[in-house]
Amino acid sequence: MFKQLIVVRNDLGGNETFKNEQIMNASLSAGAQTLNLKKFWFDIWVANSRPKDVISVNINVLNALEKELKSMNLPFAYSFLKQNPVSLGIGPASEATIEKIKETINSLNKTE
Repeated sequence: MFKQLIVVRNDLGGNETFKNEQIMNASLSAGAQTLNLKKFWFDIWVANSRPKDVISVNINVLNALEKELKSMNLPFAYSFLKQNPVSLGIGPASEATIEKIKETINSLNKTE
C-alpha cells in the first residue's frame, strides 16, 4: 500500500481550521509532486482512497527532514506561511518507506 506522511509544526497557534488548511496544502502539493515524478505511486495511492498519516514535530525536526528525503529520492513539498515552513507533505510512497521516515523523525525528536 502507498500512503502520504504529513509533518506539521507543533508550535502553530490559531485554531484547528488553520492547522487543517496547512495539512491539506502539504498533502495536495506533495501529491502533485508525486504525480509529476512517480506517477505509478500516485495512481496506486489514489486507487486506495489516498491514505495518509499526520505527525506533529518542532520546527527543527521539520527542517532536518529535507536532507533525509532528498537522499531517499522521495517527492515532498512544503506549505509555507510568510516564507516559513509550516508543514511538509511526503509522498505518497510505500508504507515501508513511510515507516522508515517515521523512525527517522523519532530519532530526530530524541536529539532535540
